[in-house]
Amino acid sequence: METEENSPKNQEVVLTSEPKSSQAQASQKLISQKLTSLRNALKTRRWDKRWDKLLWAIAFGLAVVVPFQIGWQVVARSNHSAKLSSNSEVANIPIGDRIPVKTVRARTAAVVDLVSGNGSVAAARLVYLNFKTSGIVKFLGQKDGRDLRLGDMVGQGEVLAKVDDIQAISDLTQAETAKNTAAKNLAASIDRLAQSQAILSQAENKLAEAKSRLAIAESDRLTAKLALERYATSKTGDNGTVDTNYVTKRNQLEKSEGSVEIAKSDVGGAEVSVSQAREKVAANQSEVDVAKNDSREAIASYDAANTNLKGTSIEAPISGMIADLKIKQGNYWNLQSPDVRSGVRTEADVAAISIADPEQVEVTIELTASNRVQTGQTVYIFLDATTNPTAIRDLADESAIALATAIGEVVNISPANNQTQKVKIRVTSGATKIRIGASVSAWVAVAANPKAVVLPSNSIAYRNQQPYVFVVDKRGLVEQRLVKLGIKGLTNQEIISGVSASELVIIDPKDNITSGTPTEVTDISDIGSFIKQTTPVQN
Repeated sequence: METEENSPKNQEVVLTSEPKSSQAQASQKLISQKLTSLRNALKTRRWDKRWDKLLWAIAFGLAVVVPFQIGWQVVARSNHSAKLSSNSEVANIPIGDRIPVKTVRARTAAVVDLVSGNGSVAAARLVYLNFKTSGIVKFLGQKDGRDLRLGDMVGQGEVLAKVDDIQAISDLTQAETAKNTAAKNLAASIDRLAQSQAILSQAENKLAEAKSRLAIAESDRLTAKLALERYATSKTGDNGTVDTNYVTKRNQLEKSEGSVEIAKSDVGGAEVSVSQAREKVAANQSEVDVAKNDSREAIASYDAANTNLKGTSIEAPISGMIADLKIKQGNYWNLQSPDVRSGVRTEADVAAISIADPEQVEVTIELTASNRVQTGQTVYIFLDATTNPTAIRDLADESAIALATAIGEVVNISPANNQTQKVKIRVTSGATKIRIGASVSAWVAVAANPKAVVLPSNSIAYRNQQPYVFVVDKRGLVEQRLVKLGIKGLTNQEIISGVSASELVIIDPKDNITSGTPTEVTDISDIGSFIKQTTPVQN
């Protein structure tokens, strides 16, 4: 007899997480056990062969129904697991089953592709200074109790050097005396000219008066002549007596003719006086011209002597740095002129002192030859004395740019050899912050985007040579995304497509992370917060 607890009615099918083949084997074993028990029971009751057929029918039913039930429960459990992965129930995944990850939040920021080289600061403009005369250097400018030397800064108008000026002072004194004498001679000759011009004016006035009297006398003579002729024509006869009227008129004519002769003589005398006065004026004018020329020459000689005296000293025309110094106190300076045509002696060769303009400087660096560097590109210049150049590479792009001591522009590119090229940079901002001769690092911005979606370079993984990022959603599940890369900055990478600003991306993703991987976010960083920030080294 079977006990109640061993009856088919109270048997339970237990589902496990074993594979489907193991479930089937267990069910077959159970069916075989049940059939054996049933057969034994039937034999005890001596049932006939009809019960054997019924037994096999029951066995066939069990063989079909039990596996179907097991398969249905396995599928139900699989669907339930899928449902957990697609809704909020994923939050119930135990912490131990999640992969801890560190993430960074994508953001919009500037990204710059930089190529760098080292160089030194040079003057773009030099002012060449020289004495106007040869002589022994009697004075050299002082800085902190010592003689002026290369690299010293000088101010505009500062006296830098002097040569012996005794002869120059003597020449100036003589030139000043000659100038004063010429000025007096000129003044005297001008006075004589003025007197002769006054005499000429008086003579011309007397001539005019004489000519006026002559005109009156000639008019009177003509009147007397006409009166005499009319009287003689009107006479009717001659009774032998003297005609007093006729005599009177004739006397008047003779008197007027005498007056005309006197007036003509006066005019002639006045004309002689005028002629003599004009000759005197001409002579005095010639004296004035000579005196003026002498005065101009004297003034020129004085100016030259004064310039020569001033030329015994050198003053700084601008504020700048001593870039060249060929003189030494106590040594003789031999003045030479540059030979510009032949180029044998340039202005720089003959200059006693050269001053560099600190506001016009340039930097030349040598880079690997490529067509990426172009004229007009912006250059960020870092002074080695205040900034550790190697630390710049660890900074985010905008942080590195903010540390730049000066900013420049590429103005010239020339080949150095087959593999390198020289790049000349004109400093456009911050020139006064870098001294001529200082060592600098220059970073040329060959490409830039001021508003790019950026991620740190270590958040990008390559799978099958394709760039991917791994975005963590609000549920903590990973989404593997193919991205399109843009400009590569110092530490940041521009993401053209595939990630939006503010999304969380895994840093240093491991190979076992794929889409759907549950994660535990242990850290969320903004770009730059996990990047090593290096403080510039101060002098």
